[in-house]
Amino acid sequence: MSALNGKKLAIEFLTPSSLKPNSHNARTHSKHQIRQIAESIRVFGFNNPVLVDANNAIIAGHGRVEAARVLGMDWVPTIRLSAPPATRRIDLSLGSRQSVRQRGFPRGHREARHAGLDEPQGQLLG
Repeated sequence: MSALNGKKLAIEFLTPSSLKPNSHNARTHSKHQIRQIAESIRVFGFNNPVLVDANNAIIAGHGRVEAARVLGMDWVPTIRLSAPPATRRIDLSLGSRQSVRQRGFPRGHREARHAGLDEPQGQLLG
């Protein structure tokens, strides 16, 4: 567990059907994107919990929940956040996507991944 503003966070496993999409979700996912997310979960596991509020409304992770449904998963990992103000919800939702887009990769990593190689080519550190 880790702490956020003095409160402990814990993983809570909930059924995908119990999670409610946020009608103000800033992004939609195409069927292709959902299939890609599902494949990632199948290969690497569901290691990025969905953020939910006290009413099981999804704050961040709509695509992961849809992918879990595609995979027929009974449970998904969630982290329940105390009800942040609406503007903070938008920041949390958009922030999770922004950080993914802004992440860098070591030189050669993408090329190796797309070429189907097991190990990235080129220098990884330094």
